[in-house]
Amino acid sequence: MHFLLVLLAVVPADETCRGDADQCQPPPVNQTLISPERLQAHGSHAKRIWLAIRGDVFDVTEGIRFYGPEGSYRFFAGRDGSRAFATGEFSDQGLREDCDGLEPEQLWAIEQWRQRYHIDYKFVGNLRGFWYGEEFSQQRFDNFSRRLAEYSAEQDREEVLKKRYPGCNSRWNQKDGTTVWCTKKSGGITRDYVGVPRKFFPPDEQVKKRGSGDLRRKGGMRCACVRPQEADLAPHMFQP
Repeated sequence: MHFLLVLLAVVPADETCRGDADQCQPPPVNQTLISPERLQAHGSHAKRIWLAIRGDVFDVTEGIRFYGPEGSYRFFAGRDGSRAFATGEFSDQGLREDCDGLEPEQLWAIEQWRQRYHIDYKFVGNLRGFWYGEEFSQQRFDNFSRRLAEYSAEQDREEVLKKRYPGCNSRWNQKDGTTVWCTKKSGGITRDYVGVPRKFFPPDEQVKKRGSGDLRRKGGMRCACVRPQEADLAPHMFQP
């Protein structure tokens, strides 16, 4: 199983960081920044074991069975291996602090780990370098926060669409192929109407052709249970 999928199964989403960039900010920066050399001195063999994620340094000595000399995650000790929390690449190349080129959901995964460490371990301070104390540190942090907030807002939007247009029930057999239908509980959404099954094309999956009022679809279609009157009013969004 991919490391990111394991992470999503273990670490619960923290709803304080969804759709509000201000709430995605880290705790106040420790007045004394920790040098990379000092962090490195607190590796897996040290009396006190530290690790960093997204520039936040934690004392993880209580988790010595994970981060100590024989621990499965000892390679995180004494360094900021933020990137590997999302990619599962535990080589020296993968265990690094920069998150350049990662997908938004991977940034979200890193943020979930960071918040989890704030709950489970003692926060020591902030690591001087990529995220704090350098010329472009604030720019990097702002970019991370912006992409994270955009992803959170998009996830919130998808949840709204799922509730408004619940998914269809479906089954398949060799004789009839795929059959779809709706009930008052299909898509996991309990409601007071049944709806009719329609191919649903979300608004952002439709693009106007240049020079015309016609719409073309980019993809992203799914089966949704729609109120009949709404299906008739928006044929560009709903197709039989």
